[in-house]
Amino acid sequence: MNQLKGLLLLLALFTILLTTACKKKTHNGPVDDYPSSIDEYVTTNYPDAYITEVELDDGEVYEVELCDGTELLFNWEGDFLEVEEEGTDRDVCNEGSVDIALKTVSMTQKGLPINIIKGLGELFHLEVTVYNEGNTIATGIEIRDSIPQGLEFIGSNTFDYDYNSHLWQLDTLKAGDSAKLNLRVKVVEWQDTTIYFSAQVHKIDQADLDSTPANYQLAEDDQDETIIAILNYVDISIHTMVETEYPGEPLEVVSLGADCGFVLRVRNDGPGIATNIKVLFPIPPKTDFYIGQMNKGIWLGKYFEIPKLYCGEEAFVILYTTILEKGIIDYQVEVEHVDQFDVDSTPNNNDITEDDHARIYIESINETDLSLSMTIDEPIPTKVGDLVSYLITIHNEGPGIASNVSIFSRVPKALTIHEVEQSRGTYSNNYFSWRINELRAHESLDLRIKAYVEVADTIEVIAAVSKVDQFDPDSTPNNNIPEED
Repeated sequence: MNQLKGLLLLLALFTILLTTACKKKTHNGPVDDYPSSIDEYVTTNYPDAYITEVELDDGEVYEVELCDGTELLFNWEGDFLEVEEEGTDRDVCNEGSVDIALKTVSMTQKGLPINIIKGLGELFHLEVTVYNEGNTIATGIEIRDSIPQGLEFIGSNTFDYDYNSHLWQLDTLKAGDSAKLNLRVKVVEWQDTTIYFSAQVHKIDQADLDSTPANYQLAEDDQDETIIAILNYVDISIHTMVETEYPGEPLEVVSLGADCGFVLRVRNDGPGIATNIKVLFPIPPKTDFYIGQMNKGIWLGKYFEIPKLYCGEEAFVILYTTILEKGIIDYQVEVEHVDQFDVDSTPNNNDITEDDHARIYIESINETDLSLSMTIDEPIPTKVGDLVSYLITIHNEGPGIASNVSIFSRVPKALTIHEVEQSRGTYSNNYFSWRINELRAHESLDLRIKAYVEVADTIEVIAAVSKVDQFDPDSTPNNNIPEED
């Protein structure tokens, strides 16, 4: 049992030794990567000196040389071992130098370099990196940036940055170290130009080896700038529709003489602001028109012109028209000009497949569907001398406007006309004819005849359409067929 315990202890000890051995670095010569505890030891015990070189001897011992000639030994974990040699030339340490350098860059939100910004509202990052390329620590560093006009500051990665003064303050920056300032910004004003983001060292406690703070000399390495091109891409599309008197209800067939609205909508899907948009929108042929509604822009003869259209914004104009001729209205509407580059269309190229091009197609037809109905008012007369009142109603189911309509309704000899009332048109007692100049689609008119009963007999009253200019698909005027409508 004791032998077994001893064997297990040996195995555990061997495992520990093996694990420890695996962690050691196998390297000889100067190194830049060494345990931070070495820096901490030197700063605490040799505050007036700085490290000039670190060598790793066979992966076991760090040999650290200071500016005054002192040589210190540390084990591979960074623990102090001994002073191998005590230096005495402290004047050399006083000759240490600071060399601050800056680098600016613009990046996407994912950290990728970017120098082209495409739209209003786009978010991106501006980054400043400061390096101490000298051999001694730098203190009291102030860096000033200049965020270009048109960019809104959203936030930064450090509390050491003051947006109001555009100052980034660093208390210390050790030799060989660097620090980063990341500014999140958003495009809030469109400039369609090149902008510059710059930063420079505004102040430092020490003298810089090769630069002078706050002297606005871009050639020095304590200043830098990034050039950002803001390109105003836009995506203009147009949409057309012909609507009835009910807004938003499109149609492809209208009747001759009908009123409708020719609607043109122009939209900018950005990302930039579109300016000086010019859309060819000629007067619809075969129509009598007037300008109805418009939310922005101006209409000049055959052009709809819009001075400015923001991303996501839409402009529209409606031409209210009366169809004057039978036939097909077929013509195209197109963007002829916009100041900016359109991502998927070329203005004025007559390409119907592009979204800055649209077609208006509508057929006007000269067809009506007229129907008649008749009712007798209560009470129904029962004897001679009673007054009878009956109502004749004509209805136009469309789609066209009926013109020069005549309805023949002979009053029987057994009746004597007392009074005639019509909602529109004229009635001739001599010819028993009700004439209507125009009856629009879905419109109804009434003719009321009041008469006295002169003869005790069964009385039959008949009414029929005797004339209309348009074709009726299910009836023929003046054919004496009661079964028709």
